[in-house]
Amino acid sequence: MIVIDLLEIKAVSLQDTEDKIGRVVSSEKMKQTNKKQKVFEITHEHMFWRKGMSKLCPLLRNATNVTNLHWNNSFPLKLSEPQPLFNLVANCSQIIIGFGSGNWITGFYMVRIAASLARVDLKFQCRKGMQNHQNELLPWFTGYYRATDDDKWPLDLEPPTEEMSCTEKYNDIPLHLASYFIQSDMRRIAVAVMGDQGYDTSSLDLNMIQSVLQQYNISAAPLAPNAKLDEVAIHFRCGDVLGGAHRDDFGIIKFDEYKKQIFSDTRSIGIMTQPFDPSMLRRFDRSKTKQCKQVVYLLVDYLKEGFPNASVTIHNGANDTLPITYGRLVMANQTITSLSSFGIFPTMGTFGDGYFQKGNRGVNPFSTRVPKVLRNTHVMNAPVMSSMQIFKKGLNETIKFLITPR
Repeated sequence: MIVIDLLEIKAVSLQDTEDKIGRVVSSEKMKQTNKKQKVFEITHEHMFWRKGMSKLCPLLRNATNVTNLHWNNSFPLKLSEPQPLFNLVANCSQIIIGFGSGNWITGFYMVRIAASLARVDLKFQCRKGMQNHQNELLPWFTGYYRATDDDKWPLDLEPPTEEMSCTEKYNDIPLHLASYFIQSDMRRIAVAVMGDQGYDTSSLDLNMIQSVLQQYNISAAPLAPNAKLDEVAIHFRCGDVLGGAHRDDFGIIKFDEYKKQIFSDTRSIGIMTQPFDPSMLRRFDRSKTKQCKQVVYLLVDYLKEGFPNASVTIHNGANDTLPITYGRLVMANQTITSLSSFGIFPTMGTFGDGYFQKGNRGVNPFSTRVPKVLRNTHVMNAPVMSSMQIFKKGLNETIKFLITPR
């Protein structure tokens, strides 16, 4: 891997790019032109968090020779030179301790939005972690994302301003603009992991993941085609929510919201939650393992009583990896998540109907705008008990809140 000065536009031949960075430019593009392509090496430091957009967006302006990123004045595609390539390379197993998978998927889509606005090619690669794709999520996002070749805005709603795309404020992130991107990505990842399960996949680019896996000599066969699927898939955030994190912007919702949303004739319900084995957890989730187990089994009993004809299964064992969890959530007839940056994405991508709790300044602030684009998604406005309230009131009061009807 070569290191490119992030303040320099370095032009290298397409052959040099392929040799030195690792197949950055596809053979198809090489056949089209022998021109040089400007290549920028970027890392996790450009993926929104810790002022990542203030590092990425000046590079995009320099690469496209504009003073402001705007859809109408970004890099003109009719020029004889190819679009600049932004090569995002990250350690896909462990980027920064303290940030979860949902945080980095959020950062990835912020990069996609900005790259789309600038009309540059984007390639995402794993410096490390590709061989651990069975357990990690980020390897499934690797691929080459080409700039659009026409003047039609490729994302949803209206093209954003640079201020919107390059915001440093989490409360202002415009991920709703990437709703169809997210839906398509989630579905092709789920199909790559679980097989098509009878769904129509004709609109999905399944070759992207398969070609990347083959480059690493990894089988492109579905990872878990026989994994149990449920009609209803619930992502139940636990651990830090149960008082481990002293915050007022995320927490748990009343159990009666599940009864409100789940179809009465449902025959199977699956609960995706953290393992009950502390050795499998993030450090800051371990202290609440017993409380998590107690609350999850309480939810199981609640659902069994409310849906007596349905089986209720907890999926949180050693074989219930993150990719399989995403697959189950996407493949369900109904997918439900509360306040979670992990759960929002497969809920947006579900083949069925997706339900997510209304976001706020600290968790999924864009969520209320998603149903304007994805008509199969729905915003819940359930009562929430925050992590700070749980910390102060204790488990008994928390249980009372969960099971008491509003």
